[in-house]
Amino acid sequence: MSEKNKEKNFEKEYIFFEICTSEIKISDLIGKLKTDKNKIDEWNDGIMIKVIKQGKYIVVDRINEAPSNISQRFNLLYDKTYMKNQFLKLVKKIKLIFILILVLFEFVI
Repeated sequence: MSEKNKEKNFEKEYIFFEICTSEIKISDLIGKLKTDKNKIDEWNDGIMIKVIKQGKYIVVDRINEAPSNISQRFNLLYDKTYMKNQFLKLVKKIKLIFILILVLFEFVI
């Protein structure tokens, strides 16, 4: 199946299923950088990123068969304290960026 046909089929689907095995890597789910012949890095989205970008759903099955580093990352999604801390870190970064923009804006004016 050509890449164009794969993309068309991807766009038609609404729910995706990913079955974990002991060989699955986090890069299969999230994505990875690939270097072409010209030494140019290009990001290739994994299945989860593609699904999220399209606003669709994914079912990750047999997570217990995945390597421990993958199941640990999924477990963090259920940890309210971890997610709250990540959100607070993000808010702090956004505030810092906003302050830097204001400071830079004052120098321009």
